[in-house]
Amino acid sequence: MNTRITNHILQQTGDQSLVDGLKKHETDLPSFFINGASVKTTDLITTLQARIAAGSNVVSTRASWLTAVQANRDEIAETKTPRLRSQAGHHGGVRRTDRQAG
Repeated sequence: MNTRITNHILQQTGDQSLVDGLKKHETDLPSFFINGASVKTTDLITTLQARIAAGSNVVSTRASWLTAVQANRDEIAETKTPRLRSQAGHHGGVRRTDRQAG
């Protein structure tokens, strides 16, 4: 598995575990101090959930992109110029007519 994908999965899993823990103890921990500022637990949960959603969107978008790239490569491979020329020559295409006319 790609290191970038593995790191992404670990980040998503860690964020979800943190959300689960914060929800479980939300009443006992109404706020945190982060970088010298007080942050409500509910705000932190909302931020983490938005980050998880954005990360999930990356995964699905990347999968769609990879599928589109492969489809493009397949199409190019199936329609290479030499193959088209050989099919045209096989059916008595234009090249043969040009030679006879010249």
